[in-house]
Amino acid sequence: MEVPGCVRNGIDEKSANKIFDEMAEFAKYAFNKSHAACYAVIAYRTAYLKAYYPAEFMAATLNSFLGNLDKIPQYIDECKLLGIEILKPEINKSDSKFTTEKAKIRFGLGSIKNVGTVPVSNIVKERKENGPYKSFTDFCERIANEQVNKKCVESLIKAGAFDEFGQTRSTLLASFEAIIDTIQSGRKKGLDGQVSMFDLGSAEEKNQMNEIKYQFEEHEEMSNKELLSIEKEMLGIYISGHPLEKLRAQIEVQSTINTINLRQLDEQMSSQMMGEEGVRNEKPKFVDGQKVKYCRNY
Repeated sequence: MEVPGCVRNGIDEKSANKIFDEMAEFAKYAFNKSHAACYAVIAYRTAYLKAYYPAEFMAATLNSFLGNLDKIPQYIDECKLLGIEILKPEINKSDSKFTTEKAKIRFGLGSIKNVGTVPVSNIVKERKENGPYKSFTDFCERIANEQVNKKCVESLIKAGAFDEFGQTRSTLLASFEAIIDTIQSGRKKGLDGQVSMFDLGSAEEKNQMNEIKYQFEEHEEMSNKELLSIEKEMLGIYISGHPLEKLRAQIEVQSTINTINLRQLDEQMSSQMMGEEGVRNEKPKFVDGQKVKYCRNY
C-alpha cells in the first residue's frame, strides 16, 4: 500500500511512520512561534529580575501565594537557597504582604494563620495614619473599634509580632483576653472619648497609669521548643531557629541525601526528559535502587 507523500519522495514506510510518531509526540507540548516568543520574553524578564533583584522578585512571588501555608514554605526554601534572609513579622514593620528591607524579606502579617486580610489592612492603616504602636495595650486600644477579633490577636502573639514590646509571649497569651475585655467594657460604658484619670499627666505618668489600668499576668517565656512549635503553626515555617539546629552536624555526618539534593535530582531528571544538551550524558549522583539515609523533621 502506497503511503502518500513520503514514499513518493523516496522515504521508506518505516522511517515515515517513525517521523510521524515523533511529530505527533512533539505536538503534545509544542507552541506556535508567536506563543513561544511570548514565553521567551517572559522567561528572559523573569530570569533578569531574579538575577539582579532577587529579594524583590521572591517577595513578589511569595505575595502571589499570600495566605497559602502549603506554597509559602516552598518559596521560603528557595529564598534560603538564594541566601535571602527572612525576617519574622513585627507589628510596627510588617505590611499586609511580604516586603523587602535591605535585601532581606519581611514576613507579611497577611500570611499568618487565622489573620484575615480585613483585620490586617485595618492594623496597617491605623499604624500609617497615627504612628507606630507604642505598646501592646496601645495596640489593643487603637484597634478596639476595628474588625480585629481575639483569635487574630492571639495568632499575632504566637507569631512573635509583639516581641519588640518586651513582654514574653506566654505573658501576652495569658493576659490579652482580659485586656481586650477591659477596653471593650470601658467603651460600652460610654467612656470612649472622655478624659479619664489615665489620660492626665506626662507620657511617663500615663505609662505608669496603664500598668495599673491593665493587669498583665506575668509568666516566664516558653521553652525554645514550644516557641518554635507555635511559630511553625502560625507561619508554616521556622524563622527564628530550628528544632534540629543543635543536631545539624550529626545529621550531616549520618545522612547521605538532603532536600536540596532531592530538588537537584528532580531538576536533573526533568532536564534529561527534555533532552537538554550537557545533561543527557551527565552521570547522576543518585540512581534508582540506591540506599540512602534521609532525615526529616515532622
